[in-house]
Amino acid sequence: MQAPKLPDNAPFDPAYRAWLNGYLAGLVSTGEGLELDIDGSAEPVATQPSPSTQDGVGSGEDIDLDEAAWHDMSLPLDDRMGLVAEDAPLHHHLMAAMAQQDCGQCGYDCKGYSAALSSGEETDPGLCVPGSAKTRKKVKALLETSATVNSATAPPAAEMPVMGYAKNHPYMARLKSVHQLNGQDSPKETVHAVIDLKGSGLEYSPGDSLGVYPRNSPGLVTGILSALNLDAQASIALKDGTYTAHEALSVLVDVTCPSDEALECLAQSATRPADREALEAIAEESLDDSPLDLYDILSRYPSARPDAAEILHRLNPLRPRLYSISSAYRQNRDEVHLTVAAVRYEAEGRQREGVASTFISDRATGKPLPIYFQKAHDFSLPDDDGRPIVMVGPGTGIAPFRAFLQERVHRQATGGAWLFFGNPHESTDFLYRDELEACMDEGVLTRLTTAFSRDGAEKVYVQDRLIEQAHDLWQWLEAGAHIYVCGDATQMAAAVHDAFIHIIQKEGKYEKADASDYLAALSKTGRYQRDIY
Repeated sequence: MQAPKLPDNAPFDPAYRAWLNGYLAGLVSTGEGLELDIDGSAEPVATQPSPSTQDGVGSGEDIDLDEAAWHDMSLPLDDRMGLVAEDAPLHHHLMAAMAQQDCGQCGYDCKGYSAALSSGEETDPGLCVPGSAKTRKKVKALLETSATVNSATAPPAAEMPVMGYAKNHPYMARLKSVHQLNGQDSPKETVHAVIDLKGSGLEYSPGDSLGVYPRNSPGLVTGILSALNLDAQASIALKDGTYTAHEALSVLVDVTCPSDEALECLAQSATRPADREALEAIAEESLDDSPLDLYDILSRYPSARPDAAEILHRLNPLRPRLYSISSAYRQNRDEVHLTVAAVRYEAEGRQREGVASTFISDRATGKPLPIYFQKAHDFSLPDDDGRPIVMVGPGTGIAPFRAFLQERVHRQATGGAWLFFGNPHESTDFLYRDELEACMDEGVLTRLTTAFSRDGAEKVYVQDRLIEQAHDLWQWLEAGAHIYVCGDATQMAAAVHDAFIHIIQKEGKYEKADASDYLAALSKTGRYQRDIY
């Protein structure tokens, strides 16, 4: 069914008319909420209010925070903050300060995280990973200047979570095996990790993520102990108990990116004025975009030697890392699979390693591994197995789509499935190639479009392939296809988003702003979902 459009002379401003056109397209795709008038035109059963342009319309709690004007990742932080009414509840301000991506890396969506901070249920203000230092500082400032906790809107106290389903109650699993996915001489190092769940009773769904508690690199821990002239077995009293120095540095604190508070502590302890001034400047800027770790700082500024317990107390906790699950529970009831890119690089004359990625790839096999499952935030297969799906997942972004395809085999899904996958080289970086080609042969995967960026004279990425397939993709959209995107938020996801706007604009004959609203409406109806990080 062709999506209806409002005529250009409809009594609405252009932006709202475009939004309604997109909304109607979403409703037509789901077959819900529309009745055909006698002349064949489509009308909504219930009217949809215009998205609010300001916070605080009506009472402070009348607005839908997911629809608030400031819940827009394209707006700079200062602009988002300016859209929140001064007398709005604390959690409105907190949510506006966040990265707005609803990526789930904090363990919530943005609305849930802001509510948990506001109520005091969550005490860590530094969980917004995409938000980086600017968001973290704004959130901390809001919490510090708030006179009272907004208990009127605080969520009810949560029940004790089941072990394995909450970050504070992990399940102790075991890493069964790790094997390399890339071929020899590949510029990347991607591993497939299999974690044993036998006897755990834990279940998961396609689109869910797995939280993994890592350990810091032993070499880095040893270097820090030496720089602090600290015995590995020395007792360190922290707020939740007493540990050996080696235990604390290995599993409790983040030593790869010293917190602003830790840098301030180091600056205050420095006996040389030059060291103090340099550390104060670093603390002001933060180390979020710097390769410097605690060992670098201690080596570079030798006069900064605070009490060991004090510096460890000021470091951020070593937080779990979230990975998109690359297996379907119904086909792997005793296991959960991950697709992990091992991070290694050189900086400041030293080899660096990703904390969790190299822990999984190098050191965790056969050992206890604390894990927990995090349910997907709006990233799941359609209930109707006859719905076509379009999946865009370059690199490790393929992970949830491997799970999707396994689940669709179990459910005998009949809707088409189209995967766009990209990586540098076909010969070494075509992850799960045999599995994907088998899915094509069996009809589980209808179309497979690849973009190997370094194999030709010009670099070609998944967004380029999307635009090349614009006509067919538009036909899939018109047939009700659901779009899924998984991977890097800063570059790939933004480029793919723009590519879909271009496709809708070109093939649907929309103005650019209208095409953007059309895509936003698909998102609101659950037909455009992203798992980005």
